[in-house]
Amino acid sequence: MSEKQPNEPRGFSSFADWCRHIDSLSQQARHTVKVLLKKAGTDDAQEAEQILSRMTELDLCHTRISDISFLGSLTNLTTLDLSRNQISDISFLGSPTNPTT
Repeated sequence: MSEKQPNEPRGFSSFADWCRHIDSLSQQARHTVKVLLKKAGTDDAQEAEQILSRMTELDLCHTRISDISFLGSLTNLTTLDLSRNQISDISFLGSPTNPTT
């Protein structure tokens, strides 16, 4: 049986879950959590989740993130800028639920 890698989702259903389990995440995932907390303007996991979940636009350009495995939970996003980062897997994002043209 293979062990899960540190950056694989572990059944966390919310951003707040990722924050609460930050010590068990990969270095890349921890960095992304910290970037998102900064974008939300708070260190409180629940408050950050509420703020982020209401966002329709999120600019993560030049933030040196590589793990975006939990951004798929931000379903109100219509614009997401991930340019100038080292992201190799965007499958976690799934299909947009609120796309704009």
